[in-house]
Amino acid sequence: MGDDVGLLGSDRLNLWLEPPVTLERHVPLIGVSDVLEDLDVRDPEFEDWLREIRSVEDATAAPGGGGGTRTAPVVSIVSQSNSEGPEASFLSTYFTDSLASRLKALGDVEVRVRAPGGAPDKPPPLAQIEVDSMVDAGGWYVNLRSFAGARRQFLWSGRLHLPMNFQVIWEGPEMSAFIGRAVSATLERGATLQALPSYISLQLAARRLFTGRRDDLERADAEFEEAQHGDASGVALAWRAFARLTDALEFGRHDAQCADEAAGFADEALAQARHNPLVAALAAQVYMKLRGDHDYGHYLATVAVENCDQNPYALHAMSQAAMFRGDFVEGHRLAAWSRRAASSLPNAFCWDFQNALAALSLGRREEAERLVYASHVKAPAYRPALRYLCALSLLDGDRPRADRFAERLTRVEPGFTPQALTQPDYPIDTLRLVGLGGALADAIAP
Repeated sequence: MGDDVGLLGSDRLNLWLEPPVTLERHVPLIGVSDVLEDLDVRDPEFEDWLREIRSVEDATAAPGGGGGTRTAPVVSIVSQSNSEGPEASFLSTYFTDSLASRLKALGDVEVRVRAPGGAPDKPPPLAQIEVDSMVDAGGWYVNLRSFAGARRQFLWSGRLHLPMNFQVIWEGPEMSAFIGRAVSATLERGATLQALPSYISLQLAARRLFTGRRDDLERADAEFEEAQHGDASGVALAWRAFARLTDALEFGRHDAQCADEAAGFADEALAQARHNPLVAALAAQVYMKLRGDHDYGHYLATVAVENCDQNPYALHAMSQAAMFRGDFVEGHRLAAWSRRAASSLPNAFCWDFQNALAALSLGRREEAERLVYASHVKAPAYRPALRYLCALSLLDGDRPRADRFAERLTRVEPGFTPQALTQPDYPIDTLRLVGLGGALADAIAP
């Protein structure tokens, strides 16, 4: 890259532009008669591509052509069942509704559902998801494909097979995990489409909250602040609230200003998008963990699940609400369900870790250690997992293993020593709550 080598930064999860780079978003093309109007290339493929780009610009301009106002991008779902009967029809509708709900939770997408052979959307949707399903031989089968734009550029395909058991389909996490993979792959692989920047920028920024690095947290918050003035403002504000929660839990910022800012952002997000399951779920976490208001947090978690009972953030919030209310069995059940539902997310390691805490609350040490280690493998610099691996290794009497994890932890938490685990404000609350604090102190003592 020559002289520009310092303009890009990266880690195992993200690629980003460094602060010296100035980025202009949503540059209006109002007043320009056509995109690339002075370029004359006699090539059918190029002409198809240019026609598609111009249709995108037409779709994102205001209906009246003024002011540069942007409308939400359109994602079209075309769904059909290849089997007859009420069961097949019900499952086809249930899958389509769940897929549409997951897309709507992004806060920046208009979702249209139609049957095959119906009138095509005009202008062409930015992404089209086609779903075929059938019931056969005691099983339910789903084939999903997604395409981009008028040229139907292939984005993703996947298959789901479940036994023809309504309880398994209705209560299990497999369908939710499949939908999560489909949505993430479709929209992220279509990230070059000009009308999806709000979703993409928020998702990329949110990933940085889980790296355990303060500079990533600050960069993410700056991007949320920019996005809160756009179409996905409710979601952006909810992430700003969650960023304050991360600051408190990971970096020990427990002052009143942090809690007030978090609650303020959460309240504003709820005022704009209370029925968005992601918004309600993030706000629930803030109120339970920063405000100590477990009743209101439980209410918000319930709102999140009622609006999308397959959303991994909503399920996680409900799990946390159950734990705070002392129902550890239900908390563990929901944690395991939400973990499987979140398996396609880039930050799935967080659900591994939360499931580990739920297992630990039930005294399932072996299960907890396995899940914490799974979290660590997916994100080696994730500090909560390293803390618990060090602590649990000490409790197991495996000092060499504990020292290895302690050494890794010092790379992301300079100055850490095992003695820090005995401090009452060190973030290993679950371990202390289950009565292992004293045993840990004994294991650390020389």
